Amino acid sequence: MDYPSATPLLPEQNEGCTSSMCPNEKESSEEPGSSSVLYLISVLLVKLQVKYKLSDSVMTTLISILQLLFTLTSHPLQYSFPKTLHSLFMIADINQLPEYRKFVVCPDPRCCNLHKDTLLSEASSIPLCAKQTYSIKTFQQLLYIQQGYSSDSGYINDVWDGRIWKSFNRDNCENCFFKNIHNVAFIMNVDWFKPFKHSEYKVGGIYLNILNLPRTERYKTKWTMLIGLIPGPTEPKDNINSFLKPLVNDLIELWNGIQIHCSSTTTLIRGALIAVSCDIPAARKVCQFLGHKANKGCSRCEFEAQRENPRDVTSRMSYFIAVDLVPRLNDAVRLQANEFLDARNKTEAKEIQKKNGVRWSELLRLTYLQ
Repeated sequence: MDYPSATPLLPEQNEGCTSSMCPNEKESSEEPGSSSVLYLISVLLVKLQVKYKLSDSVMTTLISILQLLFTLTSHPLQYSFPKTLHSLFMIADINQLPEYRKFVVCPDPRCCNLHKDTLLSEASSIPLCAKQTYSIKTFQQLLYIQQGYSSDSGYINDVWDGRIWKSFNRDNCENCFFKNIHNVAFIMNVDWFKPFKHSEYKVGGIYLNILNLPRTERYKTKWTMLIGLIPGPTEPKDNINSFLKPLVNDLIELWNGIQIHCSSTTTLIRGALIAVSCDIPAARKVCQFLGHKANKGCSRCEFEAQRENPRDVTSRMSYFIAVDLVPRLNDAVRLQANEFLDARNKTEAKEIQKKNGVRWSELLRLTYLQ
């Protein structure tokens, strides 16, 4: 069998290459504007993974295919295109995208707080999510289902049957706040998860869902808003107020109303957070009620546990005492939280929280929230 003669080495393969296409001189091989094209392709790939929930292995394969195409076509991007998923994320720099905000967080696990005035990129998370969601035609159609809902069974089948939903109001108006299709109600969830196998590293997620949607649609991924991530390596010990502050600022803006341009018209959208849904440990960190080991460990009533040795805070306690349970009231909780906030030092704050069973929460800045 005859074999073809050896293919001559290309200029870039020759030793001592002086060609402008030499791999050691990548900068000169790139055409003007190729860096911006590379950035746009990287951002597109990242958004593609998020939208279609592509796995990392699929993304790695896709990157390899694109790298091969650039090489076969001698495209200038063959030298600068990322070879790994990590490199793709670095080039895309998702923290600079308008949908995201980036803050500086204290690396000390005992602190885990946002540093003051350390917003690295400007954006508006909740109002932006609301605008993007409301512009979807399917979403607007789903909102009308709630407007026509009625239940005469006498049972509470959904939040739409609840007292708060029916009586929630603004500016003492006669009609219920949520009878207006342009007013939306949010429920917030906070929880921690382990993103890595064989590691105790934990990351917290802050999510919002829209209660105006029917139950069959309400908690689907496409209608769930990921508002923020709380970095690890561990959960914050007592509270997450510093992480809630940007969220509350956005909710206040939405409560005052934002303008949305849709179908050649301008609509005023208002929103309110009316519920927090978490497991008990996360709920205590969000709403700032003390844990079950505290003397006042209940978030629903003023019951105070009796210890075997009142002078020893570590002694055994009993919650099962036949007494009349006095429910916690919104105004009283706010006064107790403000008392904690006005404490002159940590020692005084500790005594106040022990006495009242509650600390200050950023959510209390929402004047309508109970």
